[in-house]
Amino acid sequence: MKLWWRRLAKIVTGHWLEILLVFMAALAGVSVVAWLATRFSGGVLVVWLVVTAVVLTLIIEVSRYRTFQRLGILRRQAEASGALGQEITANPDFESLLADIVHLLQTQFQFDYVGLFLLEKDHSISRFAQVGEVPHAYTIGAFLDGRQALGAAAWQQETVCANNGICDLPGITPHLLPRMRSELALPLVAGQKLMGVLDIQSRDAIAFEADHILALQSLAAQSAVAIRNAVLYQRESGRRHMAETLYEIGLALSGTLDREEVLGNILEQLASVVPYERAALLLHDNNELEIVAARGFPTHSQPLQIRISLDTTNEDDIYLTIHRTQKPLVVPDVSKQPNWTHVSGLPTAKSWLGVPLIHEKEVIGMLSLVRERDEAYSQEDTAPATTFAVQAAVALHNAELYNRIDQFNRQLAYEVEKRTEAVIQLARLDQAKTDFINVAAHELRTPLTTIRGYSQMLLQEATIVENQYHHELVTGIFQGAIRLHEVVNNMLNVAKIDNQALELHFQPLSLAQLLERVHLSLAEALAQRNLLLVMEPMTAVPDIEGDLEGLRSVFYNLLLNAIKYTPDGGRIAITHVLIPGNDGDTAVPGYVEIIISDTGIGIPPDARELIFSKFYQTGQIALHSSGKTKFKGGGSGLGLAIVRGIVEAHNGKVWAESAGYDEKSLPGSHFHVVLPVVQP
Repeated sequence: MKLWWRRLAKIVTGHWLEILLVFMAALAGVSVVAWLATRFSGGVLVVWLVVTAVVLTLIIEVSRYRTFQRLGILRRQAEASGALGQEITANPDFESLLADIVHLLQTQFQFDYVGLFLLEKDHSISRFAQVGEVPHAYTIGAFLDGRQALGAAAWQQETVCANNGICDLPGITPHLLPRMRSELALPLVAGQKLMGVLDIQSRDAIAFEADHILALQSLAAQSAVAIRNAVLYQRESGRRHMAETLYEIGLALSGTLDREEVLGNILEQLASVVPYERAALLLHDNNELEIVAARGFPTHSQPLQIRISLDTTNEDDIYLTIHRTQKPLVVPDVSKQPNWTHVSGLPTAKSWLGVPLIHEKEVIGMLSLVRERDEAYSQEDTAPATTFAVQAAVALHNAELYNRIDQFNRQLAYEVEKRTEAVIQLARLDQAKTDFINVAAHELRTPLTTIRGYSQMLLQEATIVENQYHHELVTGIFQGAIRLHEVVNNMLNVAKIDNQALELHFQPLSLAQLLERVHLSLAEALAQRNLLLVMEPMTAVPDIEGDLEGLRSVFYNLLLNAIKYTPDGGRIAITHVLIPGNDGDTAVPGYVEIIISDTGIGIPPDARELIFSKFYQTGQIALHSSGKTKFKGGGSGLGLAIVRGIVEAHNGKVWAESAGYDEKSLPGSHFHVVLPVVQP
């Protein structure tokens, strides 16, 4: 009996307005009957009371049922909302979330069909999930228009209800499945963004009332927020995964600097960023693109021999477009691209993506990606591909720099090897020259001693002394032998210096007395050239430890050099400076610096070190005059080399200073000799 009343109440709740009018009419009729009964019979009053009791009982039962129904809807809404919240927290996966939402709604409310459709901006369906009585051939279509309930809910972002096949919006028709009589389409809106549409259908004629609609609208809003969060999570997860992938790829690409390995790694790592069937790496070579690496090509093909010319006359050329815009280019369907050239022997391409390789704002090449399946490249593929291309361009540039450095190092090693051989050969030649000088000097010394001795004996013969002509001849022979003997001694000293066989005998000596003796030995030459030699008093200069003959040769050659390169009437000065030792005590000098200055022609800046090398001559040797003390006179070119060798053997230093070389302005020169007071 109670079940019957509930079924009746369900029918009544579907047509409450009509039932209410009937009850009012019945009450009016009963009232008329009761009035007549008071007039004619008392039995009618009993009938009126019975009818009234039945009507009141029916109204109370209907009210109880509606209250029970509202409580059930609220309970199911609360359970569905809680379950949905738990599902969102436990399962952020996007695809499974859609399926869980439709299963949850279908389970909680026992609807015959629940479908959830996600939409793009143009209201095309991107993803969907559905559960219930769905025929295999059923499809909602790829695009929703505004003429049916589902499309109207999306376009107008309003809930559309169709009970018993009639929509509550004029001009809108339901999209009912077979055997379905009611449909409720709810827009899924999160904030201001439409995420999709929820479609619910039932076989009952009156399946959706105000209470159902309010509960389902609340759940639809909660589902929209859940879907938006899942989308954001999926995007963020994708970005994080892509960032990690690109980081690992960057490490892999920078792990080697070998050009061939880098080329292979680029295409191998690219597959993990943007899937492809075949890919090629092209680099610019003048006005052409050369394939330098390929992957996924058939074994019989030879992609590395393919060269693509840039058609500068064709504005629609895809390679030229990438080079000009420096941006990626997507060709969703190459069959619709008029400038696409199919290479014979390769599988037919469906979609193509070209990404420029840019280094320092210049396109150095590009990546060519081909898909042979129907899944076309989209704009979403270009962002990670562009980021990858930046890393690839840097890796290629580094590999190219390494390749150049490696080639330079190889060339440098080759040149160093050649130079080393040349240095070794020069060292051998220099040693041979030193050995020759040593041998020649020794071999010349014996006959020179004989010539010098016999010529000296001849000068003492009376017949030679009485004959002026013969006396002059023998005198010339004797002086030539003496000069040649000095040259031989210089050659021997140079050979000893080169062989580090210079024998020095250190003893205390006075630099003032030594310089005075050298001055006296050159007094005749100074007088002949009308040169003034001024020597600063050296009373404060202490005695030093040195080799007497060695230092005499040093200052003799320096003064001889000053005489030779100072014009007649010039001036030569000898000064000194006392230098403290390493302990800084100025009372006891550690070094004595002797400075020999002249008013001569000076020294060129690039020759200040060369003059101390063996056999170096200033100016043109052919223009030198003869005589060791004449102006610009010739010499062996060994004097200053001997000076440096002997000074350094004394643990001292020697160098030259000059404002330059000029035979008219006569800038002069200064030779500095620093000698330690006590030998270490």
